[in-house]
Amino acid sequence: MGEREVEPYEDLKSYAQAIKGGELFAQRVLKAAGQSPVAQMGLNESDAASAVGQACGFSAGELSGAGRHRPRSRARILAAHLPREEAGISIAQMARFFGRDESTLVRAVLRLERVTEEEDLRREVSRLGRIVRSA
Repeated sequence: MGEREVEPYEDLKSYAQAIKGGELFAQRVLKAAGQSPVAQMGLNESDAASAVGQACGFSAGELSGAGRHRPRSRARILAAHLPREEAGISIAQMARFFGRDESTLVRAVLRLERVTEEEDLRREVSRLGRIVRSA
């Protein structure tokens, strides 16, 4: 009998920021929990990074590059935050895509979420969210 190859936990897709596994499994769990199903956008890490990077004036490669240049760093943080909100792509997935430490990116995203009450940043996040949704 052939054995089924098991994907490493870190490589499994994440749904609703809490469910790891296949899409059908996630939909069943969400339905059983009384939650709305996950919106399927077909968005991946590369598409999200490209969309946000382009909107901020950078390529996805520049967002993955070394350095903490403030505008590029902010774009990278937004590129981790928005796909999580819009398509259920985890910060961990985006951290791996950018070649960054997950905990550092998580802290930065949490800080961003705290300060989104600032009107100008809220408008920027909203504008970039529209761009990510249309990617």
